[in-house]
Amino acid sequence: GDKRAYARRVLSHIQRYKRHPGGTSASGVVRLAVRISGSGGLRSARVARSSGNSRLDRAAVATARRAAPYPAPPGGGSFSFTVSLRYTR
Repeated sequence: GDKRAYARRVLSHIQRYKRHPGGTSASGVVRLAVRISGSGGLRSARVARSSGNSRLDRAAVATARRAAPYPAPPGGGSFSFTVSLRYTR
């Protein structure tokens, strides 16, 4: 329903801000836990599952921060979800 559509919209939004960190050719997937306020502000972003590379993990959190503000969640309440960000070189 609305939440699933919103989650897809937010994933697309985040992907536009993703950048591979400089100085490394590492590849991996970071599972990121994100919480968005009812107005679309970023409440928190943390690594839920590490890629095994600290640079990629930090880049994922930085991506979530760069992407703020987010589209406001449906219903005006806060929204929490996890997203996988894949980094390849």
